Amino acid sequence: MIVLFINLDWDDADFNEKRLECLSRIEYIKNQIGNRGCKIALVLIQQGVTATANEELTTEKASQLCDSCDISAKSLLVLPVQDAQHFFGYILRLIQNH
Repeated sequence: MIVLFINLDWDDADFNEKRLECLSRIEYIKNQIGNRGCKIALVLIQQGVTATANEELTTEKASQLCDSCDISAKSLLVLPVQDAQHFFGYILRLIQNH
């Protein structure tokens, strides 16, 4: 499994630009690994307090990101920096889903 970490808040003013950057990076990784059957996961490191504040916004943006990058929802993990005490749980979720 390859894990790509990117700083991206749901309410980032440059969300669409960063979504395209994610797509570009994932396409590059896929081109480099070829047909090796390796899974790719995307971890969003979120600094803002809106990481989980607006469920509708979160769902819409997550769907856009997964669709654009051609990854499943299980391959998208949000890591809110504000919730540092639960990092181990987030990492465990990433491992268990793959």
